[in-house]
Amino acid sequence: FCQRRLNDANRPMLKHKMYYNFLLRWMEEKAAGNSIENCLLQKEIRTIAIYGMGKIGKLIYEELKGSSIRVAYLIDRSPDSSIQGEDVIFVKPEETEKCADVDAILVTSIASYQDIKNSLKQKNITNVMSLDTLW
Repeated sequence: FCQRRLNDANRPMLKHKMYYNFLLRWMEEKAAGNSIENCLLQKEIRTIAIYGMGKIGKLIYEELKGSSIRVAYLIDRSPDSSIQGEDVIFVKPEETEKCADVDAILVTSIASYQDIKNSLKQKNITNVMSLDTLW
């Protein structure tokens, strides 16, 4: 019981550390000339869905906008009106089977990646990747 409580108390700190490490790596790679676009192209990924449109998801979307990577879908519980009207389709997590035509679903929630991947696997969606596996 005490260990679980300690783990629950540390969860927000660990989540922030994961995002910090990702953002640091992203900036290091960007400074070295390695863009997210190039990383995806090297993996032969040309069309994606972004799962999670929080701050990180929006940054990824902005970086890929205008690139050779087509962002076909944005998956999130609440569509963001600031992105509406652009050439992208918002999909709720329970409707992810609509994203079957993408090369990969890029999950921005690093801390929840395994749960999201398992949920998608139950829908026979296996082309799922986490942000921290880009480089």
